[in-house]
Amino acid sequence: MGGYVRQTLKGHPRPQGCPGPRKSGISLGLSVLEAGRALLQEAHGRFLRLGSKGLSRALNPRISAGGAYGPCDGSLPSPLLCAPGTGTSQGERRLEASWAVLHDGSMNLASQSLIAPSLLSADFAHLGSELQRAEKAGADWHHVDVMDGHFVPNLTIGPPVVQSLRRATGTFLDVHLMIEDPWAFCDPFLDAGADLLTIHVEVLGPRDKKGRDGRALLQKIRGRGRRAGIALNPETELEAVLPYLDEVDLVLVMSVHPGFGGQSFISAVLSKTRALRQEHGYKGWIEMDGGLNRDTVASCAEAGCDVFVAGSALYGAGDMAAEIGVFRERIRGIELA
Repeated sequence: MGGYVRQTLKGHPRPQGCPGPRKSGISLGLSVLEAGRALLQEAHGRFLRLGSKGLSRALNPRISAGGAYGPCDGSLPSPLLCAPGTGTSQGERRLEASWAVLHDGSMNLASQSLIAPSLLSADFAHLGSELQRAEKAGADWHHVDVMDGHFVPNLTIGPPVVQSLRRATGTFLDVHLMIEDPWAFCDPFLDAGADLLTIHVEVLGPRDKKGRDGRALLQKIRGRGRRAGIALNPETELEAVLPYLDEVDLVLVMSVHPGFGGQSFISAVLSKTRALRQEHGYKGWIEMDGGLNRDTVASCAEAGCDVFVAGSALYGAGDMAAEIGVFRERIRGIELA
């Protein structure tokens, strides 16, 4: 862990208030402790926003975008990239234990609210600059909608575009697969650099038409060191996702019919998020996608959501940073109530 702190200190400018070399030993020690505390708080916040993989990229730009987690054998510059069970030092094993806690559902992943602008509403002719615009405005994640023209009538992007997005940003890529055959495209999107893959329960069932196991597919995603999510459409009953809750880090509740942006929010789905939290005790992320804006975001937070996807309300805003600020203010009002 000491190596991680040294590396973090090396890569950051001296924090405000950190003394120069002429301060007394006591003053220097206290200031260094305070600086270390601030850095740890920053790292913790960045971990919550980016996930361990995104944080590793942010701290270690030499790591290739989209690379899988590797063994802790000294070949990688940061223990944050260790796969579970491969750590060799005490600090690495502590990090593995923390990762295991996050993944077994015993810790509430929903410790802070996350804003995820949807790239479906971005200017596709300038996606790189649109990513930067969202990040500068305060976005926590990028939400990437993948549509195949079969599961939904629209057709959007494939793995090559996600790979290009990955090269352009270290921010968490939340990839929502609205496709009929996620088995065929799971590995290509993971190879492209997706941090989270969300699959629709409507295509899983206990087994699909070819006899493939949906739980095994979700396990495969997590086995590659990424986050797995499951989504359900407005007309799908909540009971459909319950068998998968122990295999996912996120449940995506669609609040519009998937396929096109700019639809009106369907408030009836809020009962599903309340049931997930209150009746089923789900501790992972609950994401709401569709029709979110400054007038609907508070009701989503009140129902138990903590990841808020918005497309036209953010990318179409005259001042995206100000609009994200309004979102956060209204979410915070619910959290403090």
